[in-house]
Amino acid sequence: MRLLSLIIPLTFLVLTACLADNATVTVNYNSPIGTINTEYGMNEVDRAKPFAGIGVGSNAQILQNHRDIKTARIRVFYRPDWTQANLDKLVKAVVDCGAVPMICFQFIPAGTTYEQWGDWCAAAVSRYKAMYDISNWMWELINEPDLTGWSQSTYVDMFTVVEPKIHAAYPQAMVGGPGTAALLTTWNNALFASSSGNNIQFISWHRYGGWYPGPNWPSDATILYQLQYYEQDIDNAYNALPVDRKNVKLIMGEFNVNAWAGDVNGLWATDPRIKTTFNAVYYASLLKRFFRTGNGRFVATEMFWEGTGDDYAGGPPGFGMWYAQQPANRAPVFYAKKNIAKYFPRGATLVDVQVSGSSTVEAFACRYGNPGETHLVLINKTTGANVVDVNAVGGAGNGVWYVVDDVSPAGRVETSPSMPITMTGYTVRVLAEPSPDQVLITSRPTVTVAGDSATVTWKTNIPSDSAVSYGLTPAYGLSESSSYLTTQHSITLTGLSEGSVYHYSVQSGGPGLVPAASEDAVFLMLGSPVRIGEARLQIDGASVALANKVVSAVFPADGVVYVQEADRSAGIRILTTQESLAPGDIVSLTGSISTRTLGGVPCERQIAPTILVKTGSGQTPAPLVSNCASIGGERLGVFTPGVKDAQGLNNVGLLRSVTGRIMAKAGANIYVDDGADIRDNWGIGTVLVQCPSLTLPAGVAVGNTVRVTGVAEGSVPGGWSENRRFLQIRSWDDLSVLN
Repeated sequence: MRLLSLIIPLTFLVLTACLADNATVTVNYNSPIGTINTEYGMNEVDRAKPFAGIGVGSNAQILQNHRDIKTARIRVFYRPDWTQANLDKLVKAVVDCGAVPMICFQFIPAGTTYEQWGDWCAAAVSRYKAMYDISNWMWELINEPDLTGWSQSTYVDMFTVVEPKIHAAYPQAMVGGPGTAALLTTWNNALFASSSGNNIQFISWHRYGGWYPGPNWPSDATILYQLQYYEQDIDNAYNALPVDRKNVKLIMGEFNVNAWAGDVNGLWATDPRIKTTFNAVYYASLLKRFFRTGNGRFVATEMFWEGTGDDYAGGPPGFGMWYAQQPANRAPVFYAKKNIAKYFPRGATLVDVQVSGSSTVEAFACRYGNPGETHLVLINKTTGANVVDVNAVGGAGNGVWYVVDDVSPAGRVETSPSMPITMTGYTVRVLAEPSPDQVLITSRPTVTVAGDSATVTWKTNIPSDSAVSYGLTPAYGLSESSSYLTTQHSITLTGLSEGSVYHYSVQSGGPGLVPAASEDAVFLMLGSPVRIGEARLQIDGASVALANKVVSAVFPADGVVYVQEADRSAGIRILTTQESLAPGDIVSLTGSISTRTLGGVPCERQIAPTILVKTGSGQTPAPLVSNCASIGGERLGVFTPGVKDAQGLNNVGLLRSVTGRIMAKAGANIYVDDGADIRDNWGIGTVLVQCPSLTLPAGVAVGNTVRVTGVAEGSVPGGWSENRRFLQIRSWDDLSVLN
């Protein structure tokens, strides 16, 4: 079998390719279609002990394989039947690769209660919190529970016991599951409907090439046809997410070309195509689907199955990308993955590609860096030949072709490629500019203000120098720099003027490196910024300053936005008609605080800004989930109103989510009650929800059980001297019918 892999480094192009079938590939590097949000990962499970260096000598070559391929995340089984010393070696091996762990708590020992197992999992989280920075680690509960004796209900029961224990040990932990052998949205839905529903950070599942009781394997064409099922999985997984949880990560926890055939005795077998160029084509074609952009429909992390092969087992090599002790025998898919990860990094901009003239050629392209490099992948999905003519709009550059095919399954480099390109047999080609030392800015720069100084921090993929250009206009005019090479950058700017808006851009590069620069951004010099909770305690007319708060809601008809702390500890109403703001934006402001009144009754604190600037963008904040009775909360201090018959801490101004039954409709409002039965002046309860329009959407009616997300606002009914419980939803997407 053959695989043709081709990555093209061009600088802003539109490409057109003709194949023998003459195919035409047209790429417009000036036409962005989205951003690559996929993280490249790997499993180290079947041969975990060799990976961890347990009982087989050195694991140095295995770890180097991961470094060479730049594996971003490695999934391992954290097994209760291993000693703690071996588990620590396993975790250390992941970290030593330069990767981030995805810890799968694989199974519960017989006779162990959920409470006991939850304590064991939480202890592992606490242990590694003391040893490493675990802020980006993932914690998965159970591997393929649908195949190991779990029912949907027992799995959810377990999850709701264990998840709170992990989050108690480390509140920022990314916890998820169910890691089923196939996408089971009913399991996912049950998780979101459970008491842990708002504390799930990712949904994981597996997919392979199907089940074919052996000994016959499905044809190449059948396997390639089934690639569309991965795409359907992504759509189905995303569509099944609750409306208010669309930011949950989608994780392809295991995948490979293997079609899970059995021999005549029903034994498991490994698809021989795993070690051929066919698997490189399969993988490259899958990435095009994983990269899909728009409305969250993409795989956040792909976990290829798997890294270290089973040459230790004494039998024929199986799933591994390499034979651990024979690095020269890396599988062809290794080179496809290595070059695509290198030239299509997370954060790169995908651009428009059109293929015509052949149904067996695929292509995808991106640009990134400053100046923008342009890269192209061509995939030949047939044993036959295709002649590809490549045309590009948006620039041109001298390229280096990285090719994986039957002629060179270990990959080869060709310089100065000519057109048209003849691709014979399964092939992956990458045309890319020769930039092995391209610096990438991997985190959004952040600014911390103190006195007359501001400290700018950011991260890069490789050690590089640091510089910040800044000034009162986008022309900058001022700069600070450091020649120290690092991936954790920090530059402090001094002598800044309070109340001024500064433009800035960060740059990183160095000798022999291709530099990178961030886009123009702004920050506001604030004399003494405070947290929202502190601002709400100030007297009316006091000057306050808020730095880098998250926009949670925008209500143009009211002339207000709501902002809140990133940790969701407090929110507040901001009086502004600035139309460009959206949920997820980051803002800084100065202004005066006052108390909003309704009918002469104080109802909530608000700020009238004198300066308000957008300093960045991020994800729409997730709401705090609560029961209906706790909406609004108690009075806070002298100046911050609560609600009548309050329960819990003050949360007026925060994005909240409740679940209950629609008890009544009144104009553009509905009443939602979860059994608290706390009535307002109309004798209806418990939470009054202001909707976007008078007419309810189809399928929404009195009597439905709904999940509602909205901002807890001040609302004083006639004859009252206190707030009632009140939410204003941002759009109909904030209301979902549960039954």
